[in-house]
Amino acid sequence: MKNIILNIALLTISLNCFAQTAYFKVKDEGRLEKIERVSTGGYITLGEDSSGFHEITRWDENFNPSWVVKITDQSPTPFSRYIVEANDGNFYATANSSYNSGVFYVIKISKTGTVLWQKHYAATSSSVYFSALAFSKAAGNDNGFIFGVGNCSASNLLVKCDENGTIVWKKKYNHSLANGIISCWSILADGNGYVASSGFNTKALMNYKIDATGNLQSQKVYTFSGTTSIMPAKIIKTSTGYAQLVTNNNSKNGTMAVAYYNNSLVLQSLNEITVTNPYFTLFDLTAVNGSEVVLSGTVKNNRDNISTIKLSNTGVLVFEKVAEAETSHFVKNVIMRGVSTTANNEIIQVGYEQYGGAVVNIMDLQGNGLCNAFTGSATSTTTALNLESVPITVSTGFVTESTANYSTSSVSNFNRTVHCGNLPNSIHNQNERIQQINIYPNPTSSTISIQHANNMQGNYDIRIIGLDGKEIMSVSNVTQSIDVSRLNTGIYFMHISTKGESIGYKKITVLQ
Repeated sequence: MKNIILNIALLTISLNCFAQTAYFKVKDEGRLEKIERVSTGGYITLGEDSSGFHEITRWDENFNPSWVVKITDQSPTPFSRYIVEANDGNFYATANSSYNSGVFYVIKISKTGTVLWQKHYAATSSSVYFSALAFSKAAGNDNGFIFGVGNCSASNLLVKCDENGTIVWKKKYNHSLANGIISCWSILADGNGYVASSGFNTKALMNYKIDATGNLQSQKVYTFSGTTSIMPAKIIKTSTGYAQLVTNNNSKNGTMAVAYYNNSLVLQSLNEITVTNPYFTLFDLTAVNGSEVVLSGTVKNNRDNISTIKLSNTGVLVFEKVAEAETSHFVKNVIMRGVSTTANNEIIQVGYEQYGGAVVNIMDLQGNGLCNAFTGSATSTTTALNLESVPITVSTGFVTESTANYSTSSVSNFNRTVHCGNLPNSIHNQNERIQQINIYPNPTSSTISIQHANNMQGNYDIRIIGLDGKEIMSVSNVTQSIDVSRLNTGIYFMHISTKGESIGYKKITVLQ
């Protein structure tokens, strides 16, 4: 495991609350692909820089970056990318990797941005390109994770791993109506078990519940007899059951769908969403107000535009908003890839401008917040599916694990530009501020002195955090030094703040 020093060139703002809506760029290059709200506040995102290096970034509530882990290796590829918070507050990020003809890659990162381990997962045959299409934290109080595969000998394979990345169990879920490979497209931790969603023949929605050890609990398989293709993309929990994004495999331009199920996975409706634009793609969905659904994607008519759609809990179209990028570049293409909610139950989207960099958009539940927004012409209609009585069968899966060791960095350049809306105006360069604070001696066995580079009198609040992300000690109103003699030998992170505002982190080494 490689220990890394937090050294991020970034801009941060004071801890005021967001205005209700805003559209802003956070980097002059790269993109954001996934976003998840963190249980302790703020967000975690997964994206990449302009060179294609994967970046995992932790943000506070005001979208100030706290730390970043960049995988400075070209092996991880932009496919099978997920970012999730584990039950213990640490994070798992994923990618495909070109290593050894293709493997699934998982990296575990602590709450403070320390890389804990990296793993490869592969089929038993090295000739099989192994990629996972579904990923979730573990159910219940388990600190591990689970992923789902769908290719070759790994057809509809689910793999459960513990918090160290060690495989606990691996099972395949088969269906006799499938003519070939079954792909697991989504898996969701739900209570003490899981809800998995798979597709086969591009004509089926195969949803099933399993317990913590992979035993099949219930199933509902629906097939479609129409001319278009349907495949499940992602399933989420709502207050009334589940909602599922359904793609059409590009067989019917301008149409996507959302399926609604009750808590027993009984289909309530499949609502096809159609827009007049020739190309229409939805990438992600989230629940708001319990059971309403917000979808994020793009429509294309000469250029890519943001598309944000809200549906009621029965699939009725509430609004569709379309917007072009707010950028000085003459190419206005922008694609929003991930969507979640803020602490105030607003909508937050992440994506990228084609010639601008990574962007974030916050809008209210009425659809306000997009720059240059205009109302699209979307329709929502229901489509009938057939319930199948053929049962799912379970067999043993085949997958191996091994250690990965890609190089990582904690350096990335952030440069926020507000395009529209209102954000707090008090901006400070955190990198400069943390560099102005000296700590010595380091390593130490007793005390650490804290001194401002300009000999300014400080009054700091100090938190000492272990490599596992757990807080070891906390001291308030520190002016000169702190006693760390009771700490065990090891490496720690010192978080320094003043007057409730974060300054940054310093790495310290304690020798006893």
